[in-house]
Amino acid sequence: MSINFCATFIALCLVDRLGRRPLLIFGAAGMAVSCFSLSMLSYSIETTRAVYAVSLVSFLSLHITFFAASWGMCALGYTL
Repeated sequence: MSINFCATFIALCLVDRLGRRPLLIFGAAGMAVSCFSLSMLSYSIETTRAVYAVSLVSFLSLHITFFAASWGMCALGYTL
């Protein structure tokens, strides 16, 4: 929950400087990279259980951060 709140607050500060479109593109690219990394990690067989667990949590947290900093906050303006 704190990751989502902090990333949304950062996006509120950046949306006026950068604009919505670059923020949305940056967020989509970050989410794509984190999902790709997560899928490659899941496909890899050589990882141990502890490494897999730590990497899983870190990549999911990274995905939540990118979503909250871009699509979670900026897409709301397009729907209202």
